Amino acid sequence: MAARPIASGIVSFGLVAVPVKLYPGTRSKSLSFNMLHRKDHARLKQQYVCSACGDLVERDDTVRGYE
Repeated sequence: MAARPIASGIVSFGLVAVPVKLYPGTRSKSLSFNMLHRKDHARLKQQYVCSACGDLVERDDTVRGYE
């Protein structure tokens, strides 16, 4: 896999213009895991519960805010 530049430009010194490209110095190699049910290895879903009334809240009914 060839590295791709993340930015490019031109540096000029008087009448001389030098093209430059910026390449990343590192690669991100992160590994993420899913939460699974021990019994049948099915993926678990996150549920939201209202702290006031105890009802399950659908993701569509959530908003971000400041308390």
